[in-house]
Amino acid sequence: MDEVERSLRDHGFLSPVIADFIPTHRKSQSAWFVIAEKLNAIGQRQIQRGADKTVKLSSMDPLN
Repeated sequence: MDEVERSLRDHGFLSPVIADFIPTHRKSQSAWFVIAEKLNAIGQRQIQRGADKTVKLSSMDPLN
């Protein structure tokens, strides 16, 4: 097993070698990254809308 594979197995996506792969994969899979970025932006907006409504509540408050 080489050093890169060992690092990925030991640390997963937090492995320091991940940074070396990012430019290559973003370039070779650019269309998928465009979709992922758009979906991420939608998801972030939705989670923020939900957080605005529930952050001030306790776990015992009923949700309307």
